[in-house]
Amino acid sequence: MKKSIIALSFLALTSGVFAQTEKKAELSTVLDFTYANEYVYRGVNRADDNYQFGVKLDYGTETSKVYLGIWQMLPDNSDHRKETQFDLWQNNAYIGYYGAVSDYLAFDAGFINYLYPRDSIVNDSQEFYLGAILSLPQVKSLKLSTYGYYNIALDAFTIEPSIAYTIDFGTIENVIPLWLDLSAYYGIYQGKDFVYDEHREFYTYSGAAANLVTRIADHVFLSVGVNYGTNYQRLDGHETNNNTWWNAKIAFAY
Repeated sequence: MKKSIIALSFLALTSGVFAQTEKKAELSTVLDFTYANEYVYRGVNRADDNYQFGVKLDYGTETSKVYLGIWQMLPDNSDHRKETQFDLWQNNAYIGYYGAVSDYLAFDAGFINYLYPRDSIVNDSQEFYLGAILSLPQVKSLKLSTYGYYNIALDAFTIEPSIAYTIDFGTIENVIPLWLDLSAYYGIYQGKDFVYDEHREFYTYSGAAANLVTRIADHVFLSVGVNYGTNYQRLDGHETNNNTWWNAKIAFAY
């Protein structure tokens, strides 16, 4: 989903480009389209080649806002592609609230509904989350965050701390801005297996991403990135060890 959910994702970065200068509520929208050759969720490979679509609406100010959105992942299951039992269509709907309590600390809370096709091997589930985001005054481009999740259907708890850092390269020919978004995360999961829910499991996972981002028009952004993800101590044998994949994205922010 992309909430993935890492605090400095590309969506968060694009919304920050249009920072509000007044303390009045405003409505903003971000739409994005992505192609990736893997979809890895919390250290587990869910699909190979896939298309992703997302739309997010924010209403409020920079320090206090409500948001809602949908995110969809559609695997490319054409005949010439590798197809696995995890190549499944996934839809997420979410709603949340973001609030800053100081210049350096903010909280994010919300609810996610995971929806799958009726004939899917994975059942629908619902999840609550709460996150704390820390900005360091000494290093403004650095963000630290920790999120906690509870999935009702799977009776699962997940803790995921992460770190994100943005390197600003300035502009190309004084026209095109360019920056590099770096992030890394580590997670702990305990709950029912998302497919074989007759048993519980405990495992940890980690990953990192590097996305090169540019703005090609007032409201249009492009990015390409490389990602790494792995998990440890999974019980059902569906491991994602030393897995690397790439993605390309176009986003429209208004």
